[in-house]
Amino acid sequence: MYKISWQYIKKNINNTFALLLCIVVSTILLVGVTSTLKSMQINKSQYYAKQTGNYQYKYRIENENYKNIEKKIENSKADVDSWSILSRMYSIDKPKYFDLYLCDRNFFKQNNIKLLKGRYPNKKGEMLIEEWSISNMSLTKAINSSMKFQGKKYKIVGIVSDSYMKTSNTNVGYTFVDVEEPISPKYEVNVNFDYQSDILKESKTLKDEFKVSSKNYLVNRDTTEALGYYAASEDESTFAQIVEQIVSNEKVIAILFAVFGCFITYSVLNIILTQRMRQYGILVTLGATKYKLFRIIFNELLTLLIAGYTIGAVVGFYGSKILFKLRPNDYIVSQSNIFILSKNAISIGFAIYLILIVVMSYIITYKINKKTLLNSFGEISKHLKKKRIILSSKKRDLIPSIFSRYRKMRPVSFACTIISLALCGVILCGSNYYFSTIKEENKMRVAGGDEGLAYDYAFKSENNVFDSGLKNSDLDRLKKVDGIKNIYAFKQFMGETKLHKKQMVSDASYKEANKDKRLKGYFNGILNKDLNNNYLLKGDINGYDEDMLEKEKMYLETGKIDKAKLDTGKYVIVIVPVDGATGATNTILNIKAGDTLEVKTPKLQNQNELDILTFKGDEARYETKKLTVLATVRMGLVSSDYWTAGNGLDLIMSNKEMENLYGISKYDIACADKTEDVDSAKLANDVQEVVKDVPRMNFQDNRTQLEEQNASLRRQENLIDVLAISVILISIFNMLNSMRHMFSSRKKEIGIIRAIGTNEKKILRVMAKEGAIYGIYTNLCMILGIYIVTNLMCQHLKSVCFLYHPVVKYDLKAIVFIAIINLVVSIFTAIVSIKKVLSEHVVTNML
Repeated sequence: MYKISWQYIKKNINNTFALLLCIVVSTILLVGVTSTLKSMQINKSQYYAKQTGNYQYKYRIENENYKNIEKKIENSKADVDSWSILSRMYSIDKPKYFDLYLCDRNFFKQNNIKLLKGRYPNKKGEMLIEEWSISNMSLTKAINSSMKFQGKKYKIVGIVSDSYMKTSNTNVGYTFVDVEEPISPKYEVNVNFDYQSDILKESKTLKDEFKVSSKNYLVNRDTTEALGYYAASEDESTFAQIVEQIVSNEKVIAILFAVFGCFITYSVLNIILTQRMRQYGILVTLGATKYKLFRIIFNELLTLLIAGYTIGAVVGFYGSKILFKLRPNDYIVSQSNIFILSKNAISIGFAIYLILIVVMSYIITYKINKKTLLNSFGEISKHLKKKRIILSSKKRDLIPSIFSRYRKMRPVSFACTIISLALCGVILCGSNYYFSTIKEENKMRVAGGDEGLAYDYAFKSENNVFDSGLKNSDLDRLKKVDGIKNIYAFKQFMGETKLHKKQMVSDASYKEANKDKRLKGYFNGILNKDLNNNYLLKGDINGYDEDMLEKEKMYLETGKIDKAKLDTGKYVIVIVPVDGATGATNTILNIKAGDTLEVKTPKLQNQNELDILTFKGDEARYETKKLTVLATVRMGLVSSDYWTAGNGLDLIMSNKEMENLYGISKYDIACADKTEDVDSAKLANDVQEVVKDVPRMNFQDNRTQLEEQNASLRRQENLIDVLAISVILISIFNMLNSMRHMFSSRKKEIGIIRAIGTNEKKILRVMAKEGAIYGIYTNLCMILGIYIVTNLMCQHLKSVCFLYHPVVKYDLKAIVFIAIINLVVSIFTAIVSIKKVLSEHVVTNML
């Protein structure tokens, strides 16, 4: 059987090349895109590791010594790539918050922490300190100076580079586990698993080996979700979790590309089947069974699959790798150059192809055997003869009537062709809408500082003392520093808002927040009730300057942001919580523009009272004001870990309003942008000099993180562009093949028309009209499909991806352009295909 298959391959070079090209192109896209995606995921994970720690899973282990932990990991069945130990020993809050950690030397290697000056600790009572903590705590001579932790003195013997803890404004020092004994036998083991392994499965294997409970088994969502592994969350629906994994999993993308490739291959195969029907009919006549026919077709497809998949995989991988090397900064994080072959995608793609060619071989064999011997040689049905007589007696021009009748006689085939052609436009417009919306969202997140790194420098007060921080004179001095371009200042306060039953739709998230020890102990919880059963919801009050109020408009839900109205002291902007399962803003709280809120705040003169933020006790310590909701927004631009940290109902006012209503004149947070051509190191020293005397004011240099964040945005956009181009190529290829198949299958009709004496010019004109009819129906179907898909995508972007402002919009220029292309391609393909048919003998057409 293989010899016959091989003869088909050698004899029909054009057909062989067409099939091979389908497999090669789809495999290039499959391997190139999945390897690019996998490599970008790894680099994105490393980027987030610099923000939250270079680990995927954390295991809290008690009553175990370091050596036993080391031995268990060495003997573990899990595919561990790297691991380290970290344990907090002491914390102090004066003169500023400072944590001393016990770690092993793996922790420094894992998080790329380098010794900059001095030496490593080699005996008890010695420690290292991060570089930024020295300047932040104004330690002029760090090495050989001492710090006290609960009466125990530690000598600083070395300075190390900054870790990820800098991004959370944490001053830290370290000592080693082989030098110092832990205060209690509790360790946090930070583990990374091999990128090519099933990380979730490996993490559970190690969990079982450590015998830790679920509460001591923690995931770093930032680094793992970047790799496509999404941890289940109570506020996410099962559907949301499934979709999240689909959109970022190279295995799923491999399946989609393999299915697309098979779809194209099958459309080309249908054309070849039409041309080979007589040959297959002869094989059946000579005694070929269904099984032998299946083997002939399967062997041919398998040979082409092996050759095409190999060529496509090599070209796809090395082509993508060259792209990475030519423009690394467009795809990967700084100082990283990881590009790997997605082995899972390769194997899954091939397996899917193999399964689908088995299915295709069976379908084609079934189609051949469904026909009788006479049908294989081209019998014309009696039904068609009868209808031809009726049509010829009623119509002056028989040719258009015959084509119209053929369409009506084959409604399923006609509909499939139209849908196949329309699918191209739907995919193009749908992907363009989806990708362009995500691009806009990415830019919005960077502009709004969604990750807290939208500015080069940040100054943050590390306390919740009322009216503390930078004064106007400090801001004026910062503005005068050479190299500072913009200054944005924020005030912060705290209040308790009264809500009626109808305004509280669901209190589940707030009840969960009430369990937090800090929120419960310091604020008496986030949510309480008064004697009338009204809800009392605490939250931060943030003061914005004019520029920040303008930026806040991008997150607007209801109402209108107007600084002039805010300055009157009668209005407030509400940051409404977003439902984690649906992305809606009315399933937790029902607050909208125009509502009136009662906001209770402490009086400044009572701020030293320890329980003032519990909002309990003597009402004379507080004041309540009625404020009208001017607008609601999805997100604020700043938050502080020293207040409610976004767990309650946060409000926004203008800075002027904050001062007039509550007497808050100082700024807890300020952000600054620098000019492009300035010496960044000198500028950092200059601005730090301005704020060094402000009590408990942390200085944060975001330049490196900001550059990496912008690079991350570029990488996301490049991947989106690659996916969009891939979709376009597949769509165009599918369109051309569908049209070719459609008109090649009309050979019998053309033969009948030629047999009754119709000249070729008239046939060409009629076929051009026929192509135009297909083009019109295709465009109508495409427009309907675009309408449905765009609305579904908008809902998905809002409720699953949590985009802030996805709106249903149609690119009319693109739709018109694609509609014209559909019409032109339909007509052009009809004419080209019919010319090829007309070059054959009329008898051959009718067989």
